[in-house]
Amino acid sequence: MSQAKYLGVDKDAVIQSLKEGEKFIRSLKIGPATDGILDQFNSAAALPKLAAAQNDKELALAMGETGAPSLLTRMSDVFRHCAALDLEGAAHQLYQDLGEWGAFSGIELANYRESDYEQDLFMVKGSIAHTRDNPSALDMTLLDGLIEYWKDEQYKDDKSEIDALKLTLLGLLDGDNEGWADELDAVFEAMSLRERHQLKMMVDVVSGMHSKREQVVSKWPLRQFGIKIDSETNNFQEMQTILAPIMDKVGEILTPYYELHEVDMTGVGAITRDFENIGFTVVTSERVAQELADALPDWDVIDGQGNKIMPREPEAKPAPKL
Repeated sequence: MSQAKYLGVDKDAVIQSLKEGEKFIRSLKIGPATDGILDQFNSAAALPKLAAAQNDKELALAMGETGAPSLLTRMSDVFRHCAALDLEGAAHQLYQDLGEWGAFSGIELANYRESDYEQDLFMVKGSIAHTRDNPSALDMTLLDGLIEYWKDEQYKDDKSEIDALKLTLLGLLDGDNEGWADELDAVFEAMSLRERHQLKMMVDVVSGMHSKREQVVSKWPLRQFGIKIDSETNNFQEMQTILAPIMDKVGEILTPYYELHEVDMTGVGAITRDFENIGFTVVTSERVAQELADALPDWDVIDGQGNKIMPREPEAKPAPKL
């Protein structure tokens, strides 16, 4: 009997990556609010519930009931930050393992919580420490460019606030400032949310962390796909009319995958970012996109980059295992 999967990833691998993710976050000693999120998840006996799932449907149901897909969503920046500092190591691999089944794709409220404060401080402190240890990475040109942009766009009337932030950052980067970490704790706590956000951006730029993060390989189980129509219309109703003959078939294919969390947003509009390809759009998994291509060989099913998903020969189609 095959093992239950969640978004194409074996149940055991999902559970193991959750365990490793928790262990990793706790090892960073970010703060009590961050650890408290993990404590709450464990108190609900979430992992045993996932382990008890016998098939894909049961596992998807357990994932939804336990909130596992959202557990690490608010910590995704921390995982990526650590992955950027360890591109060839375990932190980068863990980030990919978690992302493969959507660990950072959960829905969360946008309110700023104590755990967010702890994590922001952790990342700022980590980036400053990295720069102090690697002074050659210091990039004042980019920092000055960012500050000048802010002055032109956001601080036309009063530039003193951003100048003060720059002086604060330079003081924290001063190699002779042995008490910089304690100083940062006090400064960060006294800052407004806006000032914290700006300090984070300044530290990212001056430390080179922004470019390091771009090297982090992200894996996402769901991507943008679509069924292309040959039309230049920008009228949604006209698009729907063109697509109408196949929508019953599309609905029939997609329906069983909703409960497996493999279908997210659907609609009509631009399939690719350049707006060159329009039609029915769906955020889904590769296997669902392939099912659409197989069932609609006379239509072009494409991904978000415009690449066509080729229909398989009938004998090559395995029966979908739900």
